[in-house]
Amino acid sequence: MYVDWVKCAGGLWCPFDYIDLSKIRAHGVYVIWKPSGGTFRHSAVVRVGNGDIASRLAAHRMETAINRHGPDLLVTWAEVAGLFSGGVEVYLAQQLRPLVGQRFPLAVPVEVNLPISA
Repeated sequence: MYVDWVKCAGGLWCPFDYIDLSKIRAHGVYVIWKPSGGTFRHSAVVRVGNGDIASRLAAHRMETAINRHGPDLLVTWAEVAGLFSGGVEVYLAQQLRPLVGQRFPLAVPVEVNLPISA
């Protein structure tokens, strides 16, 4: 399945701590990471998840396990229908191996293009 990974102004990845969550109305999957080497490929993925993007990111901003990997964390998300979002999260977790989060939905992985290709 192809998904459109969101970028912010200027085609740059969005800053996790500073993005205006009140403007996000999407449901789907997201990836939070610590940049390294200037590309996503060399970065450490901190967390992947699914659900209401704004509320999930707001909750993650309060989590010590995530914030200890900052500052300067980046985030992207893609709209995915609820029927597929759990499977996409499982696939992202398998491919990106996030540092935080050990429990993932009991779902069959649904393959998507990774943010690395965006």
